[in-house]
Amino acid sequence: MTPRQIARRQAILDTVRVQLKQEGYDALSMRGIAASAGVSPSTLYQIYGSKESLVLHALADTINALSAEEERYAPGVERFLQRLESVAGFFLDHPTTGEGMTQLLFQNSGESPASALLVVNAIDARRTSIEEMVQEGELRRDVDVEFMARTLVSVTWGTVLLWLKGIIPGRGFRDELVRASFDLVLPSATRKSRPRVQEILDNAAGQ
Repeated sequence: MTPRQIARRQAILDTVRVQLKQEGYDALSMRGIAASAGVSPSTLYQIYGSKESLVLHALADTINALSAEEERYAPGVERFLQRLESVAGFFLDHPTTGEGMTQLLFQNSGESPASALLVVNAIDARRTSIEEMVQEGELRRDVDVEFMARTLVSVTWGTVLLWLKGIIPGRGFRDELVRASFDLVLPSATRKSRPRVQEILDNAAGQ
């Protein structure tokens, strides 16, 4: 793509993220996005095909940015904690976007692009976290990586749903997510990491 085309696509995706945060997924329209981004609706359909595809492209950029930020932390328990902090911070700062993500996830089949981005991608990230903790000697080598990765993602989306429904109150989302995730990690923690894992759990529980 030319620099102009790259700038145009960035402007489109920035517009989507702003409108998604302010108005929610249902209120988005290709015509409204096109008007705000300074392009024609036909251009949006030509590039992205549908509103869902356009929103997923915008979310993918956000997820990639969060992942890049996490790389500043040392691999292992601390990076895993930061990944959870990033997820919690995103949802707390963008609750309307979080609702839109949840809509996209649960209104589509298991093989949809939404599932690939929001579930498969998340499982891959959790798998990487677990493997890093194993390599750092912070988790036992016999840990079932795939099972733990899937379970951690189910915990994440379960926490999101409970928070969006108001069952987990306000800012409690962060502590609930960290606590639920590290509760799963604790049984497989090694002597090296157990004190830190327990400290994280105690902090999340307000002890």
